[in-house]
Amino acid sequence: MNDADPVPPGIAAFVRRLAAENGVAYRPTALDALAAALSRLADAKAAPDETADLLLALTRAGVIDEQKRFALHAAYLRERHGAGQNRSESND
Repeated sequence: MNDADPVPPGIAAFVRRLAAENGVAYRPTALDALAAALSRLADAKAAPDETADLLLALTRAGVIDEQKRFALHAAYLRERHGAGQNRSESND
């Protein structure tokens, strides 16, 4: 995958497929465990899910770069949370 590749629809499925094709699996590091513990202690509302973890693993494995990781993650979050809805209409 290169920077010119568009962000596909169905991001979660795309990320799972990309990881499987490249033999990549998320394996938490000591720093990941520390970040998770700090997030719990801070009562964080958002926590990484399988897709976010796989994006991190794909970056660590050199399959995608940080720029592509953030683009895919942003697209995934927009897709997951129904972005594109007019917020002013949803607050009426």
